[in-house]
Parts: sequence; structure tokens; C-alpha cells
Amino acid sequence: MRGSYQTKAIAIIITVVLITALLIVLQAKNAKPGTIAILDRHGEELFSLQETKQKQTPIRFQEIPHTIITSTLAAEDKNFFLHQGIDWLATLRAMKENITSGEVVSGASTITQQLMRNILGTTRERSITNKITEMFLATITEHVLTKDQILEQYLNSIFYGYNTYGIAEASSWYFDTDFRQLDWNQATFLAVIPQNTSQFNPYTNFDAVRKRQAWLVKELLEENTLTQEEADFILQNPPTLSSPLQKITAPHFVHFVMNQLETALGSNFWHGHDVKVTTTLDENMYQESKKIINQQIKSLDTKNVHNAGGLVLDNITGEILSYVGNNDYFDNQNDGAVDMVQALRQPGSAMKPFIYLGAILKGWGTGTIIYDIPSRFQTAQGTPYTPLNYDLDYHGPVTVREALANSFNIPAVKTLDFLGINEAKRILQEVGISTLTHDEDYYGLSLALGSGEVSLYELTNAYRVLEQQGLYTSPVSIRNIRIDGEEKSWESNNGRPVWHKQKEKREEATAMITDILSDNYARLPEFGESSSLEFSFPVAAKTGTSRNFHDNWTLGYSTRYTVGVWVGNSEGSAMNQVSGITGAGPIFHELMILLHKQIINNSFTNIDNIPTVTICLPSGLLPNEYCTHKSNERFPEGHTPREVDTWYTSDGLTLPPELNFWHSKFATSTLSQTALKIVSPQNNDVFIFDLEIPDDQENIPCKIFQSNINNTQIRLNGEIIKSCTLPKATGIYELEVTGIDPQGQTITDRVRFTVS
Repeated sequence: MRGSYQTKAIAIIITVVLITALLIVLQAKNAKPGTIAILDRHGEELFSLQETKQKQTPIRFQEIPHTIITSTLAAEDKNFFLHQGIDWLATLRAMKENITSGEVVSGASTITQQLMRNILGTTRERSITNKITEMFLATITEHVLTKDQILEQYLNSIFYGYNTYGIAEASSWYFDTDFRQLDWNQATFLAVIPQNTSQFNPYTNFDAVRKRQAWLVKELLEENTLTQEEADFILQNPPTLSSPLQKITAPHFVHFVMNQLETALGSNFWHGHDVKVTTTLDENMYQESKKIINQQIKSLDTKNVHNAGGLVLDNITGEILSYVGNNDYFDNQNDGAVDMVQALRQPGSAMKPFIYLGAILKGWGTGTIIYDIPSRFQTAQGTPYTPLNYDLDYHGPVTVREALANSFNIPAVKTLDFLGINEAKRILQEVGISTLTHDEDYYGLSLALGSGEVSLYELTNAYRVLEQQGLYTSPVSIRNIRIDGEEKSWESNNGRPVWHKQKEKREEATAMITDILSDNYARLPEFGESSSLEFSFPVAAKTGTSRNFHDNWTLGYSTRYTVGVWVGNSEGSAMNQVSGITGAGPIFHELMILLHKQIINNSFTNIDNIPTVTICLPSGLLPNEYCTHKSNERFPEGHTPREVDTWYTSDGLTLPPELNFWHSKFATSTLSQTALKIVSPQNNDVFIFDLEIPDDQENIPCKIFQSNINNTQIRLNGEIIKSCTLPKATGIYELEVTGIDPQGQTITDRVRFTVS
């Protein structure tokens, strides 16, 4: 009886193996080569691939160098020679997370399991059911094939991206080298790619591949496979890639689209199928955009500027019309393959509109007054923070309109201080900025000046949200997908209103920001006439420059399009005195002109729904009979000024005490006739240099007010100095000024400050 059961069990196992083998053979025999074509919105081909499996003669195990085998095993399955198809320890470690999530989020797949997945052509979503199937087949395979045979099959079939299957094709594609000649540097580099061919794409995410390679090198070093000298060489010498040979238009955009498709449908979604993807890109617009960008970069060559990125969005649909990830994808010397539309960089002042947006949502208006005077704030560590303006000057009481239009730093920091860092982060997240993941202490008030890192992709779309009155939708890159002639549904644009229950407030607030950013007159003091932000049609725009000219930006929108431009160097080196207005600005200007050549651009009309209020300057209050300077500004409903100005009297303008040392074009100070005072720095100031000011232009302001004082002397740390010029070196300093008043008495003022 027992023998009968054993016979039946053996028969069942043999039957399963034979059926599985038959299915594999039939599938391989009947499978047709897959093709994929990425098209622009008009059907013009951007890129295409045809799947031609076994393009090269399969390599035998004996031919494969130990550098490849060792690197692959260390990266994918270090216990390969110890298990029978399933690494139970790794599986158990992943099991809890997988069961909790209801899907496979941590694979722990052995090389044998991966081989089963490759042979079966599994393109379905990762699931626990699929995982169990792969484990079952892997166990059978381990009893049919030797370990060497499994490795041979694996290294002949594993996908390395770009339609390359197997180590021989990957070696030829990425390094133009025979696989037998791969050194440790190249072998470890290739070994990490199959783990995630989208994330570890050498042409678009080279740094990510190198980071993963560094992990693998460390593993091999700990196993004594590599010597310290060999490991150091690999870490210090990135391998040189060969250029892709296929014709490709808008390569950064094509990679971006392919990553989206592979993330949603699986990395092998097109294998065995005829796939056509119609994107939103306009090839003609892309080519014109690239031409404009290249001309500007060429003109800035002597300024150490080598890279730029540009993005054009349709305001209503969110469709990507032009996506220039870098000015030259194939420029290896200047890291042209790096996608600067997606790279994270500091935006400088380009972040400011969203800080003021938050304040307007809390009741501020375009005429709210902010004191642009020497100011100190407390950092999370309890030390004072003293921001400086780009022009190293103070502008006294300014309106929100003046402060934002001219990109004054001190008012922006004061606005963030009023709003709160966490509230500012919330608003930025609502408009689509997802990269500010640290807590408020990490960013501090310098967030208003662009200390957080963002991508051109997300920031450009955030500006589009301003034009769309706070209605967020994600950018759209794909119009439709056809697989074997049948259209596949593609959800790519889920909209949600920002500040859900505050429709009127968000429409008011975004309209006021748009009104400021499109006010050419308001920005005249800092940007002058005929700047790259001025057009013959309404455009709302803002520039940004990160510290020491590492990045510069110009972003903005008309009623039809939103444009974002970044200029700098992919590897992060500083430009030579190139700001947003001189670097990215001209590109932005030319792109806007190009987009509106044959289009009648309408005016921003939303602002017309917000009534104007006449205020008195510089107080921001309602004018009295003596007010001589007035301005029409807009305020949210219920937040218009109610008090009447008291600064103007029949005797002229009298400023509040905190403005006594600001010499305004509007008034004279009401200080007593005899005075000696250090205006700047103030006592206990700590100077942390501003992100937007280059080191060679950054100075600590030293201002001394004196009236009816003789024999003035200035001392720094006890030493007499001829002029009020302060050091920038790190340290603690004491500044003292003395003088003689008309009565012969010595007057002294003294402050201590820190440079850090």
C-alpha cells in the first residue's frame, strides 16, 4: 500500500515537471519579438526598440570570468551554492513585511527563482501567488539542473536594461567590451543593474548605480574577495560608459516615460508585444527649446556654465510639451546624461512666492507692510540668525508687493517667521513639492531663501498650480498606450484642490501672487527696465539663485503655459557670477516668446474680482489728509486696513522708533540732535551667510549713526580701525565706537557679534 502511494507521488512530480517544461518550450517557441515605440503627440517617433532574444551566441559557463560570477552572486544571491532554490532565511526575513502589505514588497528571490521568472516571461504584478509559483518551479529546477547550468542560463538571460539580455550583451552595450575582458570595476558596476533597471539606469542615474556599486564593493572587501587597494581604485575611478547607438530624440524625456511605464506595468511589459506609446511631447517645440538652451549655454561658456534644463507645461491639461533634461545628453565630459529636470537642487528665491502665499491665506494682502531693517531671529539651537539682502542694503517699510517683486530677503524671512516653517512645508507639499522631508529645525528660516532641495519638475508644476488658482494636478507625459493594437487605460492626472474647503481663499491668494509676479513696475528697483522678465503680454515670473551661484532658476507662467528653467553645472560646481536673471532668465524669455508667437495671450483676470484699497505709504494704513504717498493694493475679504494713518501730520512724516535709523526717501529721522549709535551689527548678532550672496560679495553690514559728535573712533577687539569694515572670518568680535559731544563728554556704544 505504501509503495503504491510513493509510486503515485513520483508520477505526479514527473508529470508536473514535464508539463512545466512543455509549457516553457511552447511559450518560447510561439513568443514573438516585442517592439516598443515612443512617439510624440503628433505621432513622430522619439525612440523605438525591438526585442530580438538570443542576438548573440549563448556563452558557456566555462567562458564566464570569475569577476562576473563573484560580483553577480554577491549582489543577487550570496547563498546560491548553499540553498536548493529557496533562501529560507532571506525569505523569512521578508515574509512578515510581505504578509502585512498583502503583496511582495521585499523579494528575497534567489537566482534560480529569478531564472524561472525570466523563462516564464512573467510580466504580471508582483504578488504572493506569483512568488509561491516561482519558489515551486525553482525547487524543481534545482533537482534537474546543476548549479553551474543554472548560473549559465541566468547570465545568458538576465535583463540589464536597453533591450540587453545577458552579460555578453550588457558588456558590449555599456562598455563596448568583450565580457571576457571585464575588470572588477566594470563587473561590479554591471552586477547591480538587474536589481532595478529603471532606478539603476547608468545613463540617467549614474550616481545611483555608483552608490549601489560602492555597497557591493564593500561586501566583496569584507569577504576578502577584493583587496583594499582594488576597492579604493573602484571607488575613486568611475567606469567609462560607451554612448548608446540607437537614434533617440529627447532622451531624458524618453527615459522618464519608460521609467513611468516600467513602474506601473513591470520592467518587461512590452516583451512579446507590439507597444506604441503616444506621449504629450511636441518634438518641434522640444527641438526649438533645446536650440535656445544650447545658444545660451554657449554664450556662458566663459562663466563656467555647462548645463541647463527646461520644462514647458500646458496650464489646463498639465501636459508636458517640452522636456529638455540637459543641453547635451551625449556630453560625458559635462555629465550631460544627468536629468536636471528631475535632479534635486536649491531653488534660492524661487521658493518665495509660496511663502507669501501662505501669509496671504492668513490675511495678508499685497499692501501689508513689512519692515526691511536689520533683523535677528532665533534658530532652533537658540542662536540669533541675521539674514542679509542681496544688495546688502535695507529698504525700510515695504509692501508685500515690493518685497516679493524685488526678492528682498529680510521680508521673506520675516514672512516665514510669521507663517511658521511647518505651515510653509504643508503649503509646499500641497502644490506638489515632495522633497522637503526633514523637520523644521533642519531647514530653519533659511527655507524662505531656498535652503531646501527641489526638482525643476515639481517646482515648475507648483508655479502652474498658482496659475490654476490652487488646483493641483500632476504633469502628464503619456496620452495613450496601445498594446497589440488595443488601447490600454492610463491614469496619469489626478487632480485635487489645494486647501480643499477654502476655494475662495485660495483663488484670492493665488490671484494676488500672480498679480505681484506679473507687475513689471513693482520689480523695477531691483531688475530695471527691459529685463528678461518683461514681456509685451502678461507673464508672472520669478528668479532664484542659490548660494555662490551653484544654481540659478527662472520660472513663470502666462495664461496658457508654464515654463521652468534651471542653469548651472550637473556636477554642482559654481558658476562665475551668473544669477537667475542673467543665466536662466534669457532662456525663459525666449521660450515664452516662442510659445506665444501665434497665440493671443489673455490677461490674468482673476485679480479683477478682488477690490483695491488705497493705502498710505509707508505705514500701510488708510490715508489721512496729510498723506502724500498713496498706493492701490488688494487684501483678502475681511482683512482690509481699518486704521487711519498717524505717521503723517501737518509737520511732515514721523517714523516709529524702530525705523529711526533707516534713512528713507520719504522722511527724515526724528532722533535727538545729538546721538552716537552702532546701527549694525546689533549686540549678540550671529551672522550666517545668506544662500544667495556669493562669498566674495558677502560682507557684514557696518553702519554707525552719529549727530553732533566729534573725534569719532572705531575699535574692533580693542584695535582702532580706519573704516567700519568688518571681518568675515569665523570668530567672536567686539565693535566699539566713541566720540565727543558738544559738552565735551565722551559717548560710547559697544556691541558683540559672532561670525559662523
